[in-house]
Amino acid sequence: MQACLLAVDSGGTKSDALLASLDGRVLGRGRCDVGDPHSGRGAGGSGRSERSVTEAVRRALATAPAGAGIHVIGRSALPADALAACRGTQLSASWVTEEAAALALAGERWGVVVLAGTGALCHASTPEGTSVTLDALGPLLGDHGSAFQIGLLAVRAVGQASWHERHATSLAGAVPRSLARFLSDEDGPFEMVPYMLMCRDRAEIASLARLVDEHATAGDRVAMGILRAAAGDMAESVRDVTDRAGVGDRALAMVGTGSVAVGSDLYWSALCASVAGFAPNLRPVRLRRPAALGVLLAGAAGVPGVDANLRERLLEQVPADAIRNEEGTT
Repeated sequence: MQACLLAVDSGGTKSDALLASLDGRVLGRGRCDVGDPHSGRGAGGSGRSERSVTEAVRRALATAPAGAGIHVIGRSALPADALAACRGTQLSASWVTEEAAALALAGERWGVVVLAGTGALCHASTPEGTSVTLDALGPLLGDHGSAFQIGLLAVRAVGQASWHERHATSLAGAVPRSLARFLSDEDGPFEMVPYMLMCRDRAEIASLARLVDEHATAGDRVAMGILRAAAGDMAESVRDVTDRAGVGDRALAMVGTGSVAVGSDLYWSALCASVAGFAPNLRPVRLRRPAALGVLLAGAAGVPGVDANLRERLLEQVPADAIRNEEGTT
């Protein structure tokens, strides 16, 4: 029986699945995000919904060899429907953390991980075994420096845009148009106040981060301020985690992952400039490849029969900047 590795990365906005052979050949990929008609909704965000995860897995397995045994690697247990396509052929399952996946993709055993996607967290680990992870508290309690924070600041900026010319922003027309696509025909015409009073999927608000980055790049002062504010909040998380882990003066990699950290040059530049002020020896590294690849690399070590050259072969097939081409900063 041929064996394969199925890695699943389910985030707040999208779910990605990557199918590979044990010798490092990419056999299939699947993706389902908040803008996909097959995506679902849920408290954890569209990408973590059962429908989105199941659809991403189904697409990745569409090209699986007949009768192949599947080693599933994920960040949490998969929905029963997502595993249905593997039924009768699933060989094993293992779970890895977001920070472990990021470090594995960067080729590092320890360091500082800055995850700024739909949500946010900051992690530091050392050769001595110290490990500190902060945030990942969700959109209302935490997620400092995340796409959700950026999107919420954009919505608030639109609400204030007409108050005075000092608040004028090109986001005023773009944000309502972007959010209106998430309403159904039964919802009627889009209005910002009723929309924000609904219990919306946080991925919808987080999707505005890409729009903010586009307008900031075009020179909109308010949009630039939003990105810098979010980067400043993430820098505070980095300061806290490096202080608590005792690595503020150490030469470690600072691994940036997630759609905002990877997709927004303005955000990343502002973050690195702030961090350099208190941890000048950290070495910034941005992960240009999909997080699902990191999930696979982090979990493959314990699977019998994995080729020693798995990493090198996969990196050759999934080019750098693949994540930017697929996601931007959504």
